[in-house]
Amino acid sequence: MNLSSDDLNKVMYRQSQKNLIPYYLGTLSSDEVEISIYENRPYKELECCFITNYDTSNESGSHWVGFMLPNNDGKDNNGRDMVPKYFDSFGFAPDNDDKILNDITHFKDFLTDVAPNRAYWYNKFDYQSLDATTCGAWSAVWISRGGGNISPAQNIDNSQERDKWVVKKYDLLKRI
Repeated sequence: MNLSSDDLNKVMYRQSQKNLIPYYLGTLSSDEVEISIYENRPYKELECCFITNYDTSNESGSHWVGFMLPNNDGKDNNGRDMVPKYFDSFGFAPDNDDKILNDITHFKDFLTDVAPNRAYWYNKFDYQSLDATTCGAWSAVWISRGGGNISPAQNIDNSQERDKWVVKKYDLLKRI
């Protein structure tokens, strides 16, 4: 399930328009994140989310990850305190632990800049099997489930079975 920017945007914009997820900024390349968030983010008073690729805009794409950001006051759309959140389907911390792709994305610096004096959250669970191309589906499903651990998938012991689970969940998102 190798998803393109267009595939992800079609599903996620519809989710956002129906208020099922926070304001969706779209899919971004790693070199577009800071510009899009700092200069082009239209509603800074709203919590937002986006999916970005490790690769830059002049590369073909390698791995999708998800972000959820609080509004400028550090709140979610319900007024509760919120820290920025980062999701990598392999369970890697931003930048530091990328042992597979060997890319440098500066995502950790970005999260630190977005939330000075606050921590950020990232998942530590390896959901995706190494030979699968389900990272876009994992990022979309993570955002649709509120940006926390995906507990049902953690109860599945085999990573290939987890990948089958996320494909089914993504297919459900496409129908909403």
